[in-house]
Amino acid sequence: MSSALIETININADDFTDNFLTCPTCMLPYDDSEHTPKLLPCSHTLCRSCLDRIASTAIPINNGSGINLDSLNSSPTVLINNSISRSIAAADAAVAAINGSSNLPIEQNGSPRLSVNSSRLSSTSLTSNNRNLSNSNQQFIDLCIRCPICRENIVLPRNGGIASLPPSFIVNQLLDLVKNQRSRDIVPRCVNHTNEELLFCETCDKSFCSLCESHFKMASNADHIIIPFSIAIKRMTEIFLFKSNQCINSFNLALANVQNEIVSLNKTVENVAQVVERSFDDLKLVIDKRKQELLRDLTHIKENKTHLLNDQIKLIVNEKQKIELECKQYHQKNLESKQLGHQIQNINEKLDCLRTLCEPRENCFINYEYKYNNCIEEIDDQLKQFGRFKISNTYPPLCNYRIVSSSSVYSANLAIEIQIETVDYYGQKRKDGGDPVSVTITDPFSRQFSVDNIQDLNNGSYNFKFIPNIVGKYRLDMNIFSRSVNKSPLYLNIVDYVESLWTFGGAGTSSQVFSFNNKGCSDRDFNMPISVRCLDNKIYILDSGNNRIKILSEQGQFIGHLKHDGLAQSSSTALVFSDSNVITMNWRLKQLSKLSIEDSRLENFALNLDEPINMMETYHCQLFIVQDNKKKLYLCTIRGEILFDSLEVKIKAECGLKNISCFCASFSEMTMFVADASNSCSSVYEIDLDWLTNYTLDSILESHNLKNIKWHKNEIYCRKLISPVNQKMLSSSLTSLNSTLSSNSTLTTFTTNSGTSSVSSSKSCGNYTALWQDKHTNKLLAAKSDKQKTVIEVFDLDKKCYQYSIESSQSEKHLKRVTSICTNSSGQVVCVDLVQNFVKMFKFV
Repeated sequence: MSSALIETININADDFTDNFLTCPTCMLPYDDSEHTPKLLPCSHTLCRSCLDRIASTAIPINNGSGINLDSLNSSPTVLINNSISRSIAAADAAVAAINGSSNLPIEQNGSPRLSVNSSRLSSTSLTSNNRNLSNSNQQFIDLCIRCPICRENIVLPRNGGIASLPPSFIVNQLLDLVKNQRSRDIVPRCVNHTNEELLFCETCDKSFCSLCESHFKMASNADHIIIPFSIAIKRMTEIFLFKSNQCINSFNLALANVQNEIVSLNKTVENVAQVVERSFDDLKLVIDKRKQELLRDLTHIKENKTHLLNDQIKLIVNEKQKIELECKQYHQKNLESKQLGHQIQNINEKLDCLRTLCEPRENCFINYEYKYNNCIEEIDDQLKQFGRFKISNTYPPLCNYRIVSSSSVYSANLAIEIQIETVDYYGQKRKDGGDPVSVTITDPFSRQFSVDNIQDLNNGSYNFKFIPNIVGKYRLDMNIFSRSVNKSPLYLNIVDYVESLWTFGGAGTSSQVFSFNNKGCSDRDFNMPISVRCLDNKIYILDSGNNRIKILSEQGQFIGHLKHDGLAQSSSTALVFSDSNVITMNWRLKQLSKLSIEDSRLENFALNLDEPINMMETYHCQLFIVQDNKKKLYLCTIRGEILFDSLEVKIKAECGLKNISCFCASFSEMTMFVADASNSCSSVYEIDLDWLTNYTLDSILESHNLKNIKWHKNEIYCRKLISPVNQKMLSSSLTSLNSTLSSNSTLTTFTTNSGTSSVSSSKSCGNYTALWQDKHTNKLLAAKSDKQKTVIEVFDLDKKCYQYSIESSQSEKHLKRVTSICTNSSGQVVCVDLVQNFVKMFKFV
């Protein structure tokens, strides 16, 4: 692409004003006062001042007198700039002709001689003549002038005269344009070439003269944009003004925000002051409560003292009445000396007792002490610690957030964890919490909900999780003090597939070893991986074709291999754990092998079954469920002893199942999950095996006295889990979901995280190949395979229903034949693909 030269026309403002914005008669520029531009009917423009002077010499016209405009064409020229007097004379001649007067001087050529009187230049004389004309002739008279430019006759408006002529709008617009400073372009020119305008290269940001510098030739051969320097100045001026307005608007917004914050601060202070008042009201209640307790104690003391004194008064009164009665009897009866002496003795005794009765048993002394201990000092110290103000110097515009998950793809029904990190105005990380953090989430249907489970880590960081249950774009608004944090809102695009965390094997990467159809025997390859288990942050995969157990880390890194004689002949079919022991099953050798991880001690036990193909753990560490090639189920011990040999018969008879394709057992109770493939669409059932725990199995298994076990033929309870519908999780397109909901097809309801959703009722086909119960989340994971791929379906065992599916993205290999799955404590599921000879790990919570 060659350089672009933009041609422009520069007009000199003075020349433009002289040619287009100046009155052609008086040669003075137009303005908005005396020299206002007026537009004549002939389309010429004159100033108001000139038109007033011309109008003073206007010719009166009366068509009824026989004088018309054509006759005026032969009259003397009416030009104000060179023959005003002759025009006035012509006007006198016209007036005389109208009045019928012929007393005019005659020139030599036979034409009337026009005499000019200077006093007739005034409009008064013209007005007087017009008045005379009006008196002599009742016909209406028009005034006529001639355009000084085109000589066309112009009849003045009857109402208003010159003032009624329309203004020249074009000239007025040009005047406004010239007055505008932005339109006065400065044309910078070269110092050496005064007639040469400077150019400007936008690419190099450089001004130059095309005659002085070689930059023009260089820019012409390159992809440079060259414009006149005056245009560049004009553009930069406009950009400067635009940016300045933006800056001013931003300052206004900042000023408004600060003022609003001051208003909010005042409201907050008022609210906090009310809280302070309430807190001290509570404190007053505590003090008043103690005060009332002390007053009640005082009243109680008073009552006790008063009661004792009243008893003493009663005693004194009784004794007094007794003495008075005896004295009365003495006056009435003549007592003997012996009786009198006895009574005197009694009175002496009472006189002795009166010494104690004369003194009150109680006293009025009550003293209130409150300084007997350091309680006041303690209360003062406690009051100093009573109440505090929590403030924060967090600056929301500088606070950041990060998505804890390392994946760049966010899938529906999987939790997304986000951490908000706060800093102060100077960018220093906060070390404490307590900020009012709020998060609002808007789903693809524009429904909003707030996040309640925001975790304050008390170190300046805040964590929250949310689970998107609809495919589409989500918006997350994160605020502190109701102000947005940096880069908020956050937009997340939720997809209907799950990206694997890692994939191990399936490529035959080593060229020095045998590799065919994705098989291999190197450290990074598998040959018929058939079973997988997780223990102590390690993943154990039974690599049956290579007669080994491969050990990987939870990050998908190779650790090592386990090998022993029980893995021979490439016929191992199952791997389970019992405490810290690895249990493997070999269908050719018909034995169980127990390998201790701690001391590598190996024990082999015979298993008298015809081609056992699968084995699963139960809630009891020494009990296992084994399946043979005829789909029969057996309950056996870790030593290969068969406890129950017709488990599938009882299950089929009680639950009506015909073809059990896979199974697993619960780790918390004697519950079993089986998949039935008897119909075109497989189903999953939950079966209670409580009747197997009627006996104390621990003592029987320790003594190996298996003959004492007599199973009761109790009925078993079977529950079918609600199966999913034929749709990925929900829908990858909201439009297709809405069209499905609005169609006339039959609808089936199933439960999801967000409630109830309705979609097409046609069930998904395929067979279940592996089941696993996650004891951490109480979810059941089921691998379902069809002719094209395999998906992992997740069931909620609390609600006994399907939740969502895990499916690989289009950018990676799909699962084809999953023979075993297991989960770890981090919410991850490991899948073994027998056909493609690899292991994948997905996140499922």
